[in-house]
Amino acid sequence: MSDLDGKLVSAVAVLGVTSASAERAGAGELARLCSGQWQLEVLHFLRDTLYAEDASRVRTASGPRVS
Repeated sequence: MSDLDGKLVSAVAVLGVTSASAERAGAGELARLCSGQWQLEVLHFLRDTLYAEDASRVRTASGPRVS
């Protein structure tokens, strides 16, 4: 990662496991998939922290309901 002047300020390493071959999932595709997963995780985090969805005991069918 770099600042606005282009100076390197940090480095990040990410490890992941996939069953896809290198030909099937290159670096760009893996980055897109990871980004998509984090978009879902952020939504879940917001729903749980704002609405306490995981703590809800109100049920409809098989899952909790946000009231």
